[in-house]
Amino acid sequence: MKIQDCSEFVRGFLNRIGINEGEINPDLETLKKIHTNCFESIPFENLDIMITKTPISLDKDDLWDKIVKRNRGGICYEINYLLCCVLREIGYDVTILSAFVPDSGSEFDHIILVVNLEEPWYVDVALGGNGCYVPIKFIPDVVQSDTKRNYAFIKIKDNMHLFQFEEDGSRTFKIYAFPTPRVIDEFLPRCREFETSPSFIFTKGIICSLAKGNRRVTITEHKFIETIDGEKTVTPIKDKEEFNALLKKHFNIVL
Repeated sequence: MKIQDCSEFVRGFLNRIGINEGEINPDLETLKKIHTNCFESIPFENLDIMITKTPISLDKDDLWDKIVKRNRGGICYEINYLLCCVLREIGYDVTILSAFVPDSGSEFDHIILVVNLEEPWYVDVALGGNGCYVPIKFIPDVVQSDTKRNYAFIKIKDNMHLFQFEEDGSRTFKIYAFPTPRVIDEFLPRCREFETSPSFIFTKGIICSLAKGNRRVTITEHKFIETIDGEKTVTPIKDKEEFNALLKKHFNIVL
């Protein structure tokens, strides 16, 4: 199907991530393009939690308004669930799973997608700086590359553990995925905790971060951080005016 024949919901999202022409079909080639473009277009950010104090909505139309119409990003529940809704409307069979990451430890701390083609594919564009650049197969005991790093899922009992493999042969634990399919409303209580509890990272400081190619740009309340090929440069942010200017320049976000 041509992009111009898609619904406004799908077409607007695709335009938001820089896909403006061509065919859109529920196949692996399209999935890879959408995944990579999401990774490079939608920032991981907690600006509503830290600045606007707007409660997070997991309603798909509210998410479309925020991320597509207002050019914002979000935390994992927001970005991955909006992507899920778009993929389903295109025609993909998508399963939602709950997961946790090393610095948390509870079910529903993170949301991931499994897209079921001839084989299941792990899709996650909202793991901050730790995510895969392209989808990888959601199967155990196979080392796979996302063109930048090597990964493998290891199955322990019924749960899948994702590890990143380093050049020296060591491995870093990334996520722990539970096997039971979920619906988005099951994530809302944990999302509310992340928004309000001072014990979680989302309430401890501002983060807005986006990678593109070999470059990642991150803004915190007091720092502008640019990382190119692993080399990090940190520049202090003087005041709110400079913060807002950097937010506009690098993320096209105006609060």
